[in-house]
Amino acid sequence: MIRNLFLIALACITTVAQTPSARAQNVDDNNIFELDGNTQDATPNPPGDDWQSFFPSPGTGSHTTVATPLIQSFVAEGLVSVSIFTQGGSKDTNGIGQWRHADGSVPPKDQLENGFAAAYEYDGQLLLYFGADRYANNGDANIGLWFLQSNMGLKPDGSFSGAHQDGDIFVVAGFTRGGQTSAFDVYKWVGDDATGSLVLQTALWQPECSSSDGGTLLRCAITNSGGQTSGWAYTPKSGTPGTYPVASFFEGGLNVTDLIGGETPCFSTFILETRSSTSDTAQLEDFIRGSFELCGVKMT
Repeated sequence: MIRNLFLIALACITTVAQTPSARAQNVDDNNIFELDGNTQDATPNPPGDDWQSFFPSPGTGSHTTVATPLIQSFVAEGLVSVSIFTQGGSKDTNGIGQWRHADGSVPPKDQLENGFAAAYEYDGQLLLYFGADRYANNGDANIGLWFLQSNMGLKPDGSFSGAHQDGDIFVVAGFTRGGQTSAFDVYKWVGDDATGSLVLQTALWQPECSSSDGGTLLRCAITNSGGQTSGWAYTPKSGTPGTYPVASFFEGGLNVTDLIGGETPCFSTFILETRSSTSDTAQLEDFIRGSFELCGVKMT
């Protein structure tokens, strides 16, 4: 297995204790982060970050954004032979104890090349941003993202270390017939790994990010509508290297504080994944794992 991990820690905040905001902060506010279907940072305006702000040189992780960047993680998988999900127990509805991995390949539409996630604090609220790019854009596909409190890893026997904990967050977006984002659902894992289950927190149909001054959405996703230049090494199944064909680049955001309220879970790992269909019980396919040490960050 060959895997390159680039982890960029922007700031370590142990406690954020602020007066609660009068309103929940929209994640597609481009004064914080540009959720616009590309990786390029449109400096100087709008002032928010984009993925280009962090890769390849993170600098401060921010130029004039009004939010505080907490941490950012970028994982480059490429087209090498790496671990994938295997066996029937590898499903989002099952505990991590039932997931299995092996070296192998998946259908091109389910193959991930790069994955990335970032966290920001704004006015006492935790905002999570995430994204991935995939090898092919044909056919139905799903991209899911787990934010786990457990430090999940791969064991030599094909199982995973770590376990689901109450409060883990799962975000999933669907693509039908290779098109744009068609569904965007947010779940929370309730209970322990062995007996817990996914509980739907919110379902939004056609939740395309507006990426405007102030934004309009507390959770949203978007894909690229046309050929877009990638901010890093990327090779599509068909097309020009370094350019995303339609619906090959995916990004989104989530206001975690608005979603769950109270104390923010201590996330340690993010898992980007694909699965064979839009069903919650569908077999998992490819995955990318990255560290996401938000332990100790508390929004009150």
